[in-house]
Amino acid sequence: MKKLRKTTRKALLFTQAAALTILLATACSSVPNSEMETLRQRVETLTEEYAAAETRAAEAAQSASDALEAAETLRAAYEAAETRARGAVEDAVAAGDRSEQAVARAEQAVAESEKLKKDLDEAMELARTRNEEARQAETAALAAMNAANQALAETQAQLQTANQALAEAQTQAERGIASANARAEAAIAETEADAALRIANAEASANENISSVIETAASAIADTQAQAAESISEAIQTTTTTTPPCRFSDSVPRVLPSVLFLQSNDGIGTAFYIGNNQFITAHHVVDQVGVVKLSNSEVEVIARKVWSEPDYDISILEGSVTGISALTFADSSRLTPGQSLAAIGFPLVEASQASATSGLLSRVHEVPDLGEGPFIETDAAVNPGNSGGPLINECGDVIGVIVAKAVAREGDGNTPPLEGIGWAVPSNSAQAVLERFRG
Repeated sequence: MKKLRKTTRKALLFTQAAALTILLATACSSVPNSEMETLRQRVETLTEEYAAAETRAAEAAQSASDALEAAETLRAAYEAAETRARGAVEDAVAAGDRSEQAVARAEQAVAESEKLKKDLDEAMELARTRNEEARQAETAALAAMNAANQALAETQAQLQTANQALAEAQTQAERGIASANARAEAAIAETEADAALRIANAEASANENISSVIETAASAIADTQAQAAESISEAIQTTTTTTPPCRFSDSVPRVLPSVLFLQSNDGIGTAFYIGNNQFITAHHVVDQVGVVKLSNSEVEVIARKVWSEPDYDISILEGSVTGISALTFADSSRLTPGQSLAAIGFPLVEASQASATSGLLSRVHEVPDLGEGPFIETDAAVNPGNSGGPLINECGDVIGVIVAKAVAREGDGNTPPLEGIGWAVPSNSAQAVLERFRG
């Protein structure tokens, strides 16, 4: 049924596109204009975009169907395993068999059924996800078709207006010629000399009227063509323009040149460029120094510390630099647990380029030992040397400044090893520090 519906919509759209092309050719056959070919090409592009949207919807529907079929297969396996588990337990009870082998068989059957139940739940969730994707794709395809239909209808109405204006212009021209001929015949009836003069005057008047009418018609057609081109352009932009999703594979290479290795007499860390010859880093990295060296494969800068706020563990450095772009800050109030992020910096050693580690945003909460909160908690791998580096979202915007990693306290034998816990100052807190400095 979906395939039939897809074919029907395609046929409808192609038919409308063909009709619009014919109307364009008919209305403008007497007025050559290269813009009409552009309009026809845009109609064809609109048709192809809709066909692509329908294809994506069909693929999403097939994916949802496959996921549902896999879930049903797992359901049958789970029910069979559950039956076997129940039978094993009942057989053991009926036979009075309390041996370790009987108990083991029953436990194994129960474990098998529980595992299949878990797999079934995951498969059903995947099926629901695929079904929702298919629904969204179908909605997008319908929206594309509706926008295309509306654009075609508006253009058809404008072309009909142009045809009507052309017909009226032709009628006026014919009336002007007829009037001139009538006046010329009347003049001939009086005298040849007077008739010749009157004919000349009438022809001049007729030519003037025809030129004026033609100019008026050409102007009306040109205006209509411009309006049609604008309407089709807006429809194509509305129908086909979408914001591509952000990906770390695109944003991380763009961010790396703006992240620099920080080296001082007191240790190492990371800093990143924020414009106006200014850099941000963690305060504890430059607490005991005033001048540091910043470098990567793109630049090498001698920078000095110009502002620090220990309560937020943020410091601002200044140093003359060219050839790198400033990173932008995102609104950290919009962060949500579970969103993807990446930590950028120079863990442990100096390198020509910063490295990136990915993870999730675990939560945003107060951490009294670190200073004024809240702080972003993440499972992205951070190590000594990452401090001061940016925490970015998938679009490459800074959502935090890395300041700490969770480690077991020395001599505390009751604390187990800690892994996958790092903290960063939210971007809004870092921007507030920057505003106080610049203000």
